[in-house]
Amino acid sequence: MADKDFVIENSVLKKYNGTDVNIVIPEGVTEIRSSAFPNKKEIVSLTFPEGITAIDKFVFSGFSKLKTINIPKTVKSIGAGAFEGCRSLKNIEIPDSVLKIGSGAFAKCHKLADKDGFVIFRNVLYDYCGKETSVKIPDGVIEISMNAFSGSRKLEEIVVSDSVEIINGGAFEKCKKLKTVIMTDNVKQIGGSVFEECVSLENVKLSKNLEWIPSHTFFGCEQLKKIEIPNSVTAIGDHAFFACSNLQTINIPDSVKIVGGSAFRGCDALSDADGFVIMDNVLYAYCPYVRERKEIVIPDGVVAIAAGAFCCSLKIETVTIPGSVKSIGDGTFGMCDKLKTVYIADGVTQMGKEIFHNCYYLKEVHIPKSVKHIGKHIYRYSFSNDHPIYAPTGSYAQQYAKENNIPFVAE
Repeated sequence: MADKDFVIENSVLKKYNGTDVNIVIPEGVTEIRSSAFPNKKEIVSLTFPEGITAIDKFVFSGFSKLKTINIPKTVKSIGAGAFEGCRSLKNIEIPDSVLKIGSGAFAKCHKLADKDGFVIFRNVLYDYCGKETSVKIPDGVIEISMNAFSGSRKLEEIVVSDSVEIINGGAFEKCKKLKTVIMTDNVKQIGGSVFEECVSLENVKLSKNLEWIPSHTFFGCEQLKKIEIPNSVTAIGDHAFFACSNLQTINIPDSVKIVGGSAFRGCDALSDADGFVIMDNVLYAYCPYVRERKEIVIPDGVVAIAAGAFCCSLKIETVTIPGSVKSIGDGTFGMCDKLKTVYIADGVTQMGKEIFHNCYYLKEVHIPKSVKHIGKHIYRYSFSNDHPIYAPTGSYAQQYAKENNIPFVAE
């Protein structure tokens, strides 16, 4: 190994062109690019010089043969996923100089685990490689890192200890046999996709101190039948309960002010006989597998249609929206590629952005004078020159059509 094997610019190691598997990084390097080692799967040891200040995110991810590494006392931070998948790494010393360690930094580093299968540094649980079907998070753990249990094949039950305050994104993602999660009220935050595709999940007790349910939290949890959302929750993210096909009972407390796009799409068991998922007079989703048809008439009494509610409904040709509806969310009819005609009754005041994106065969949209706002790109990717807006002369819809070069037909 020679210095000429290293491509270094402005103290940044950009690439190592050598073939040695035991690498000593030259003095003067303060930063390493994540793509610096094309032969990463062969490297056995790495020695850093003093002066390195940060180990960037995912920089050593997938170094499956890496056994030893030193972290200098000049390092102040270790990025997310920095050593993810370093399956041969048996020991690592983290100096006191390190003030921040990113989520997932030691995910899938199985040989760093204790006798119970936990990889824990500084009260953060980074990985679990044990074989128990029921697991209690060890006392003292404050945070469960990104993807810590992801893909666990035997896990059936998780009991979260009182010390845990944060559960990061994807922590239990794709744990196919996970049935029960017991969460204490000390948990203040969960990340997106935390239970995504846990297809056997049946029982979840959520913390009463959660402020929001992020995107994809329960995506694809097809055996989940009931869940209680705490009064502390103020927002539900995009696709949060997408494809929870057997979900029958859910409460949305008054504290919830925001519900993301397609949050309840595919929740067939929540729908009525017409395939509508309606809660508190808000239409959140249409489930075509319950009752698929060409003509949709929104029930009178619905006051809002949520974002993405009819997205990808491939049979719909005509939609009629009553005057009880006041707002239509973003992308509501996106990718309804056979949709031809939409009638919106007087009373609707707000229309979101990209409502009819990718609706290639759309011919008529009738917008009443009551509408005072239409979001950007109403016909995005839908060949807007072929889709006139039908509306009263002098209406906001006429002004919108003019400003966006959309054909207008007075009615």
